[in-house]
Amino acid sequence: MIEAPKVEEAVIVWDGSLLYTTCIDQRSFALHKLWLSKQLSRQGTRGPRDVAQTRTVAAVTTAYMRRRFNDPALSRLPSELKAGVPELVRAAKELD
Repeated sequence: MIEAPKVEEAVIVWDGSLLYTTCIDQRSFALHKLWLSKQLSRQGTRGPRDVAQTRTVAAVTTAYMRRRFNDPALSRLPSELKAGVPELVRAAKELD
């Protein structure tokens, strides 16, 4: 995830002040969780949960945040992660 694009956002803290935070791009997270869900170590209860999280993040990211999975910013991700792009594009359209 070192190569994942970063997102900087301002969030409102409980006392009303602003906090600026940096995290990985939501699409990178979704692609990573999809890849993770297919690993043998994730079979059983964790794999289906990973897939559900992945589909939800993909749908929210594309529908509400208007970020696409064909963005050149994702080109530096490992090919194992990028291989999940078609699946997430289809999943996001299904939930849209």
